[in-house]
Amino acid sequence: MNKERKEELYEVVEYLEDASIALQEVRNEEQDAYDDLSEGLQYSRTGESMQNAIDEMDSIDTDIQKVIIRVNNMIKPPKKNKK
Repeated sequence: MNKERKEELYEVVEYLEDASIALQEVRNEEQDAYDDLSEGLQYSRTGESMQNAIDEMDSIDTDIQKVIIRVNNMIKPPKKNKK
């Protein structure tokens, strides 16, 4: 891969990292809102919906982190051990 395309992939990684940060901020806001609910409301349909959204955002962020790792590995493949 040439230097120009590698630079473009570095930008992709930056975008993904920014997306991850933005997603974490929304997730944390939703978690704070959920935590502010009374215990009874946490077990209501609304509370369960909020918890499902939090769980889904956690899962999406995990996926983003995996993509970041894969792109970084493509840019800088791990060195092979010499035997």
